Amino acid sequence: MDGDDFRTSAQDAADEDVLEGIPLSSRTMSATNAVGGTFGLGIDQFELPKASINKLARTEIPDSVQLRKDTLTALVKSASVFVSYLTAASQDVAIARGNKTISAAHVLDAMRELEFPLPMRKALREELQAYRDLQKRNAATRADAAARSRAIARAKATEKASEEALQKEHDAEETPKDAEAMEMDQDQARDPVL
Repeated sequence: MDGDDFRTSAQDAADEDVLEGIPLSSRTMSATNAVGGTFGLGIDQFELPKASINKLARTEIPDSVQLRKDTLTALVKSASVFVSYLTAASQDVAIARGNKTISAAHVLDAMRELEFPLPMRKALREELQAYRDLQKRNAATRADAAARSRAIARAKATEKASEEALQKEHDAEETPKDAEAMEMDQDQARDPVL
């Protein structure tokens, strides 16, 4: 039996797209998933955390509004599908550019290709820039804290070395006096007082 007899139609479709030079797109996602090893897994396997979606949803509604359990489930499933769809499109952009890792630029380009509205893409770009600025500030804060910590450690080491030097100096001054006192004590012990 030939090894090609065990190929799936999804693998054949993926190979045909590569052979024809057609870039991967959302229409070949099932082939991509089959080749990538996620074939047969449902969206339930990749759901976003309910607590995170619940928290996000509650920021957009008044406190007096309650979310029913089925509403939260629908939000979780729809958010998971959205993220999966955007990730698949971003992966297609990355592969078309010859990259193996999805970057923020790939996500932004995928949103443009999927025809997301310009205000949404602009808001995402602004949020991404704010995130990057925050990361830079946090890195600078951590670097400052580390530099201060190193300076404190150096100061403590210097102080300890100074104390040890003073102690050695003090011990050196006391040593001859102690030796003289010990000699006097020994002389007195040998010569009894009359």
